[in-house]
Amino acid sequence: MRFLNSKIWLFAALFFTLFSSCEKEAAGMPIERQASKAETYEIAQDVLLEAMEDPVVRSFIKTEALKTVTYDYEVIYGMVKDQAMENGVTLERAFLKAEAALLKKGTINTSVVANLQTVAPLLSINVPISIFDWNTEDFLPAVVLDPEGQKVNGFVVAERHDGSSDLIYRNNLPDYPVITLADNERMLYDKGEYRLDYGLMMYMAPKKGSMGGDKLVTPDCIIINGEPICDWPDGPVGPGPGPGPGPGPDTDCESLYNVEVVMNRLRVDNLGSIEFLGRPELRLRVIGGNGVYAPADDAGQVVVNYASNPRRSWVNNTWWNISDYMFQWESAYGEIVHFDWKEEDGGVFRADQDEFNFRFDSLEISFTIPTFLKERDEDLGDYPVNLKSCNRTFGASGGLRFRVSF
Repeated sequence: MRFLNSKIWLFAALFFTLFSSCEKEAAGMPIERQASKAETYEIAQDVLLEAMEDPVVRSFIKTEALKTVTYDYEVIYGMVKDQAMENGVTLERAFLKAEAALLKKGTINTSVVANLQTVAPLLSINVPISIFDWNTEDFLPAVVLDPEGQKVNGFVVAERHDGSSDLIYRNNLPDYPVITLADNERMLYDKGEYRLDYGLMMYMAPKKGSMGGDKLVTPDCIIINGEPICDWPDGPVGPGPGPGPGPGPDTDCESLYNVEVVMNRLRVDNLGSIEFLGRPELRLRVIGGNGVYAPADDAGQVVVNYASNPRRSWVNNTWWNISDYMFQWESAYGEIVHFDWKEEDGGVFRADQDEFNFRFDSLEISFTIPTFLKERDEDLGDYPVNLKSCNRTFGASGGLRFRVSF
């Protein structure tokens, strides 16, 4: 009899637990469970839209984005969540209030804000379009969730606070502010600390005369109210667009070793196909041979690791004049080096191999090395550059193109 009573009590407890959980869900109360990262971002999108009902939150986001901490108009939530806004309330408190309102309305049924720092430490609120035209008192922008993940169809969906949505097409970007929500591509988070991934930052190339070193040239900045502002409407706009590269000489193109190689011009015929909104993170590796004669293991070396983060208007379907020194062409590299390009969007490295071919006089060799592409990166092509060839312009129509001189 005692055993039967125990079973009755057990079933009653299970029924009560299930019934209580269903009641919570129906009432819009948070269910005690850990949301996945994908679900966390979807709920964070709703929370952000709800929080931005308050113009104080909108003003705070614009102000922080204009600081260009990542050299673009981006706000890392975890870096600013404890800062007080104009009304003395922190951004996290505003998010918690918005989340509570959504739970009460039944729009969401799981709370995520308290765990954002753990689940999504690189959550980034970005304003890639028309930030200087954003009247935060009157305009609540739509929010695009993970635009790079959506872009395969040529458009992304921007959600509005009233539940409606806009379709934004890559070749017809709006002239009003839009916010994106995604993992930040330029910041690293390790052991509770944030730091810039300087390998992604502006114009990284070996120092002249030193094949091993790197240099980092940052944009000119001005200081407003004690804060560095590195990009503004009427300030420096960088090198202007120029005419397309000429065909170059038809004869006597052979160059000798130790010549200096310079990147002259760069363009992307359809930038929206590789970076939907905001600035592209262009990465170039120049791969050379590793000895005057082919080494026993057929290995190569990275001669240049170069990154550029240009404005869209500089490179989108127009030639950008840059004249950046790349490297001195050593005989150890062989007669052919490879310009290997990608646009960086992050993720884990792909389990692939890249094959490169080299020539040392009459000897040709090839070797494979692990790819430097990550799962969300765009492969922009590998272009062999021949020391003895007249060709100085490379790339494919519709994609990335570049011109070098030496």
